[in-house]
Amino acid sequence: MAVACVFMPRFALGCELVQHPELNTKTSTVAVVDGRVVQEVSPAAGRYGVRPGQRLQEAFSFCPYLMT
Repeated sequence: MAVACVFMPRFALGCELVQHPELNTKTSTVAVVDGRVVQEVSPAAGRYGVRPGQRLQEAFSFCPYLMT
């Protein structure tokens, strides 16, 4: 029996950017949110200090223009 494991970093973020190509720029601060917790962030949002696991309110305090 063959088993494979595939690691796909920022998979949910990539899916969102495919569905919304206008957000796919180097300067777009985008976060994937589940409830009120950040799950994944774009590199630009990460540069502002937004991190996975943060509460959404805290993420907005680091980056007021964050797109979720």
